[in-house]
Amino acid sequence: MKFRNQIHKKEFSQATAKIADLHSASAAAIYLLSADKKLWNTAKRNIHGNRINFSKIRPQYCSTEEYLLLCAAKDLYIKTRNISLVELSDARAMTANAFCIICNALAIRRFGYENYIKD
Repeated sequence: MKFRNQIHKKEFSQATAKIADLHSASAAAIYLLSADKKLWNTAKRNIHGNRINFSKIRPQYCSTEEYLLLCAAKDLYIKTRNISLVELSDARAMTANAFCIICNALAIRRFGYENYIKD
């Protein structure tokens, strides 16, 4: 499993360890939100177990990458359609690292966190 850095790994691990029955949608969203320090500082107080209150996550002056991570988290959690495949494939829209993070989140959502980390 790829983490952006050790801080991302630590924040994700601490946040998910507190959830008794972690749903794949929640795990994927938390993985994305915790990938960016500024976004995570805004989001973490709006996560209660498997519930994420996206209506209260309003980062100020966010970068394009932060916005894409937030939109991807919403898409995987709420099943919205904020990000298209075209945007994911556009190298100008996001860094390769952010693309990898989003792909990992897709795998977490699809296979479940516990199943994904076993492989």
